[in-house]
Amino acid sequence: MITAMETETDIHQLMQEIVRVTGIIKVNYPVLYASLYETPVFVSYEDEELEEEEFQDYLEFLNTQLAIHRIAYGKRWK
Repeated sequence: MITAMETETDIHQLMQEIVRVTGIIKVNYPVLYASLYETPVFVSYEDEELEEEEFQDYLEFLNTQLAIHRIAYGKRWK
């Protein structure tokens, strides 16, 4: 059974990774960064409508956009 604390920890880790990837995009790919719909993303822990899956989906979206951009323009990122 997953506890509320574990879920909050998972969401916190996902948010940290979203911030990290967004930072990479901002510094290395300004054109891509400008095209993101939410720049930056602000989410409140009090918003009970957001689920862990939504954070995972957004992180996957960011990583996919970054991969596509890298393929199209050939720039590597750290």
